[in-house]
Formats: sequence, C-alpha cells, structure tokens
Amino acid sequence: MAALANHEMMRNQTAAFSGGTAAVPARIGGAPGPAGIAAFAALAAGLLLSAGCGKRGEQKITGSRSAAPVALACAWQPGYAYHLRLDTEIVTETEGTDPQNSGRHRVTYGQECLVRVTNSPRGGNLELEVEITSLEMERAKNEGVALSFDSEQGGETIDDFGYVPVLKKMVGGRLRFSVSPGGKLVKFDGISEWLNNALGAKSPSRPSPTARVKTLIQQNPPGSPGSPPPTEILNEELAFRRAEFAPGPPATNAPGAAAGTAGRMFTAVPANPARPSSSSGDTVGRTLRGFFNTDLFRTLLEFHFLPAAPVRVGDEWKEQGDTPITSRNNRIKYDAQCTFTGWQQHGGTNCARIDAVGKSAAQRPPVKSSNKSGTKSGLDGTVWVNTDLAFPKTTVLDKESVLPGDTNTRLVGTNSVTTTTGPKYVREHVTITLLKAFPPVLPAE
Repeated sequence: MAALANHEMMRNQTAAFSGGTAAVPARIGGAPGPAGIAAFAALAAGLLLSAGCGKRGEQKITGSRSAAPVALACAWQPGYAYHLRLDTEIVTETEGTDPQNSGRHRVTYGQECLVRVTNSPRGGNLELEVEITSLEMERAKNEGVALSFDSEQGGETIDDFGYVPVLKKMVGGRLRFSVSPGGKLVKFDGISEWLNNALGAKSPSRPSPTARVKTLIQQNPPGSPGSPPPTEILNEELAFRRAEFAPGPPATNAPGAAAGTAGRMFTAVPANPARPSSSSGDTVGRTLRGFFNTDLFRTLLEFHFLPAAPVRVGDEWKEQGDTPITSRNNRIKYDAQCTFTGWQQHGGTNCARIDAVGKSAAQRPPVKSSNKSGTKSGLDGTVWVNTDLAFPKTTVLDKESVLPGDTNTRLVGTNSVTTTTGPKYVREHVTITLLKAFPPVLPAE
C-alpha cells in the first residue's frame, strides 16, 4: 500500500506541471522516499514499453508524417531555474564461488536539485549553479539492506557503515558547471570540495599492521625453555574486516578471546556499532567519491538523443557515443537508432516523444552456465520533449553491460586464498524529470 501511495503522489505531482512557469519558491517541496523511487522506476519502465498507440495505462501517440517538420533542440535558458529530479537504480549480479563477492548488489538513488542559469552566454558557454535540495539512497546485497536514507523523511532508517552523517551534510551543497551551446558540460567546479566538506577531516592514521593484528602463535607453553617469541600475524577477522583491532601487545585473556587450533589464540575485539571503524570510514569515502563524480552530473545535465535538425513524425537518425554506468569504472560505447515517434500527453503537456534503441560493441560473453536473461550491452531510452520550453520533460535511460570477472586474494588465517568470480551483469535504470521551470524574475517598475 505504501508503494501505491507513493505512486499516486508522484502521478499527481507530475500531472500538476502543465508546461507553465512560476516564481522560484523559497523551498523546494518534499520527494518520495526509496520506496517511491522504486515505484517511479516501475512506472517509467512501463512507459518505455509504449511503442504504439492505445496501450493500456498510457496516453495515445498522435501525429502525421505529412505535418511540417518540428525542431526538437533543447537548451538551457539564461536567467531560468529548473527543478530537476534524478532517480537511478543500479543492479549488479555476480557469478562465482566466492560467497564474499557473488550475489546481487543493488543501489537505489534519488536526488532533487535546483539548477540556475546564472549568466547570458559568454564565449558561447552558460554557467549553471546546481543546489542539492534532497538526497535518497538505499544499498543492499541480496536480501540484506545495509543503508536506507531519505533526507526528506527525517534521515536514518538503516546504516551499517556510517553513510548517513555524510549524506546529511551533502544536502544543501552547491556546485558549478559550464555548458557549451551544444549542451555538453565543459567545466566542473566544486564536486571535490562538496564531498570533502561532507566527509570531514581524515581520521588519524591507523596503526601499522604489526600493531593491529591480534593472532598469537605459541609453539610451546609460555616461559618454557627454548620457547620462541610470540609471532603476530594477520587473521581472518582482520582480513574480512569483521573486527576492530586496538594497538598494543597481543592479549590472551581479552573478552571474546577464543582458543583456536595449533595453539593459536584469537583476540579480536568486536567493533563498536555506534562508532564505525576507520576501515568503514574509508569504505564510505571511496564509495561516495566513486558515485558522486562528473559522470553522474553529465547524465543529469546533458541532453540525450536529440536531432540536430527539424524532423517529421517517423523520421530516424543515429547517435553514437559512450555512457557510464553510475559508480562503475567503465563506459558503454553505443550506436543508437533514434525515432521521432509522435506526440504524446506526458505530465500534463503535449510532448514530442523520441524512442532510441542502442547497440554496442561486443562484450565478454557470459559463462555457459549462466542463466541470466539480460546479458546484452547497450543503451536504450525514451525522451519526452516540452517544445514550448525547449527542454526535456522526462528522460528514461536503460543501460546494460557485461563486465569481466575479478580475481581477489585475501588472507584466511595464515593462508592466502585466491578466488575468481564469473562475469558481472550490470543494469542501470535512470529517470530524469523536470518538475518545474522558473522564468527570470523581472525587476519591479
């Protein structure tokens, strides 16, 4: 029922925008939570299936090829402000024998921002100021949810690693970009500072490995003649980062110490859940820096699949390029066939609809034992253009890629264990929505 309520909220919010404009409000309204993101993604996925007219649950597509060509070019307008929402879900499925790495990883993310065009063109470029007004994020592995955060719903629900304090500080951040006349971002300013301010000062240097390890090996009873000195080595608790290790000599009577085989004594101290360990802090920093990068904002702020010249209903054109998978260090090269499908009511506006089907260069094929149905690589999408505003009302992108497997080596006890995973199947669904556009405020006479 909650998902249905969020679905209805977003449907009403979208319908309220009729292509008009209003004065910039002092505060941007609330957004649906992570459950709402999933509902919105399901709604957008349903819209993607609309290749014709009269399908259940969607508006009819109209238009005649005999009508005059129409320009579908879009542009940021000087002095305008645009309230945008970005929703994305990245699902990675990994095959392999290593339980630490195999399985299904999911990241769901939502962001609202106010984009202000702060200047008239200088040398052809426009300056954009992006204010982050809300953030939502959910991270899960298989059925376990490690993070659930919504800045508009009071913040923390689940947080196993310490993401929430950082995400809270990221709301309200302001970034600056320059965009070319062709709609491409050519300058990025403020992303690193934004993340540094949210992550805070770096934690003090961790002790050296020889001071952190807590496995004691004694081949003879302590104090016996000829007994070798104790030897400290890295144990599996440290290798798996399941425990926190304080500096100092190994203790054999610490709480939680458990006798092992071959005379080993494990003295791992369980980490304090209220205070994430420095390794968790490092993980949060690496993860967020990999997620909030220039590619994320390229996806949000650049236009997709638009024709260079006016087109008639049914006209086709090609677009080639590459696109990133958010938070993944790889790009998909695609060759898309784009079509001006016709006119369709979308969000209360009669929009020009563009459908794109992309293909890509061959990727590493899946293993023979794979039962994954989605193993292609490429980029598909649909764009609804508000021609009155010369701006996309909604853009939906579906990206899919097959990545090669990984080889990992870790310590288990005194042994180095090497494991290899099968290929990774990565799918990303992106929806970018213009919630409202605000024209320049004219000075009072």
